[in-house]
Amino acid sequence: MDVFTCGEALWISCGTWLGFWNGMIGALTSAVLAALVAIMVVKVTNKHQQAIAARALKAQESATETQLTEQRSEASRERTNTAIGLMVAAVHHGLHTYRQSINRETVLVDMEAALARWMMETQDQDLKLALSPWPSLLFCLFSEANIAHQRGESAQQAFDRMKKAVAGFTTYATAWPLSDADTRVYVLDQLKALYTDVHGASLAFRAHLEAARDGMQANPSGTV
Repeated sequence: MDVFTCGEALWISCGTWLGFWNGMIGALTSAVLAALVAIMVVKVTNKHQQAIAARALKAQESATETQLTEQRSEASRERTNTAIGLMVAAVHHGLHTYRQSINRETVLVDMEAALARWMMETQDQDLKLALSPWPSLLFCLFSEANIAHQRGESAQQAFDRMKKAVAGFTTYATAWPLSDADTRVYVLDQLKALYTDVHGASLAFRAHLEAARDGMQANPSGTV
């Protein structure tokens, strides 16, 4: 069997060569291990940094969405307040100009436009149903007050009914955006009750006018 024997090469002894190769192998092994450790550290660090970046991005997106939601809510509140202000202004304009037919028609258009803007900003179906008949009712009350004034019959009652409706609607409309959920239930109930009350009186007044007109047609000479 052949046995490996160590001799000199390039005037370097065998022991020196063995020490040199042992050192090279050790250094190479250490370098490889160090590189592997460095790669593992880099991977773990990158993964950690990616996780931190992902959490930061998610938090930023959440904060941005929250901010956008708050901005949209604030913009909607401002539009609602503007619409309510326009509605109340139109109602009071009608109160002060109820004897002018042209102004009454303009007021009706202004009330309906303002109310449409208000209803676009709310998802409350009960509120929409309660608000929708008010422009027509107020227009009728303005017209009835004018008719009563011209006829000199029940003029004060018609005027008081008109003022009651305007004052009540203004109170409840302006209270709505400042009220919490429980208070809004009360405000809505009061608005509905006011409509029922005033609308009933308006129907009675119109029935009285119809009866008077029918009586005149049946007896145009005014004799019994």
